[in-house]
Amino acid sequence: MHVDIVTLTAVVLCFPLLTICAPLYVLSAPNMLRVGSSENLFVEAQDYTGGDLNVRIIVKNHPKKNLDILSKSVTLTAANNFQILNDIKIPDDQKFFSDDPLEKQYVYLQAQFPSVTLEKVVMLSFQTGYIFVQTDKPIYTPHRNYPITGGKKKTEFLLFNKNPQGITLDRDQFQPRQGIRTENFALPELASAGIWKLIAKYTNTPQKNFTTEFEVMEYVLPSFEVTLNPRKSFFYVNEHSLAVDISAKYLFGNKVRGTAFVVFGVIDNEKKISIASSLQRVQVSSDRAVLYNFINYNMHNFIWRQKSDVDMWGRV
Repeated sequence: MHVDIVTLTAVVLCFPLLTICAPLYVLSAPNMLRVGSSENLFVEAQDYTGGDLNVRIIVKNHPKKNLDILSKSVTLTAANNFQILNDIKIPDDQKFFSDDPLEKQYVYLQAQFPSVTLEKVVMLSFQTGYIFVQTDKPIYTPHRNYPITGGKKKTEFLLFNKNPQGITLDRDQFQPRQGIRTENFALPELASAGIWKLIAKYTNTPQKNFTTEFEVMEYVLPSFEVTLNPRKSFFYVNEHSLAVDISAKYLFGNKVRGTAFVVFGVIDNEKKISIASSLQRVQVSSDRAVLYNFINYNMHNFIWRQKSDVDMWGRV
């Protein structure tokens, strides 16, 4: 019984202390506000017991604080326990903000209670969505068309094409169809070789860039080697055929597929003599080789007319 009396006395002593405390006013908001998007903020009057409270929420420009970017009023009542969660949407009007994508920008967020004004500085984010920009391949040659696909929400966006020197060559504005837009652009004939950039940004929030890159380079035929392998190392003048395997491959190992023009000749006293009548066109497949196995009558007579033994040679 003695313990119960002590506890009751302590509680009674706390009540007067609580009744004389001033209300605690609260403003809570995200550390970063997205321009053009709805954001929630919370205001509260703790330990307030009076009538309704009208609270004015204001967003001002930073650092001058001479423009009201947004202003709205909310009412705290006993029915909502003098607290409310409300949304605000900072307009994307460009007159309030800088277009520099590298500049960090802020606003003042205020909650004006009848007896006190709460204020905090909040950073802004201009990313209201994503733009996915891609080309159909990573490398192009000058004077070629390159298709661009942009995927995003249904909002107009700007597309800039910059060469390796950072000079903007094209600037176009697009409205996506069902969130996707594909366009073809032509590279100039004298396009600079190097890394080009495609930069996309929303028309209403140009501070945020979405970038992809592609390379422009001159087309250079890949180096390859051709090998001629006769089926035997000698040829009798009374023979009417000569079998030669022709193979070709790139220096990086892949086989070459295409058409070869083959001509034979003889070497007489270190002098090469072409046999024009032996010129033929053969197909080089992706397999090991193509068999060339025909010596025509004129070629046979040419070899026969030589006064001494001669060496044969072939050229592709």
